[in-house]
Amino acid sequence: MDSDARRRLHEAADIIRRRAERLSSWSTRIPASLEVSDEDYAVKIRANPDVAPHARAFELGERHPLNYPNQRRANRWGNTPHRPFLELAVDQEEGRAVEKVAMVVEDWTRRLGYK
Repeated sequence: MDSDARRRLHEAADIIRRRAERLSSWSTRIPASLEVSDEDYAVKIRANPDVAPHARAFELGERHPLNYPNQRRANRWGNTPHRPFLELAVDQEEGRAVEKVAMVVEDWTRRLGYK
């Protein structure tokens, strides 16, 4: 991927990540778990499960294992309230993120000498 495109994708992802951090501020671990990483032709935003294993359950409203030391009496699963933070962050910041990605065309034309 072109360095201009990669930089702009990272800028767009950071906009969404920062909003998701604010939207998940009710958790002590989820905001710290949000990270941006490179893939072949994309940039990925995720909640690192090593830092916040419960993030997926809240984002998707899934059941999760109740495996804390005081709950190990049986293989139990608990309901998790649906508290999306990444989905809402994308919805709330999509305009600003798209503007950043669109700027890659300006970067290319400027590099080619156009004004």
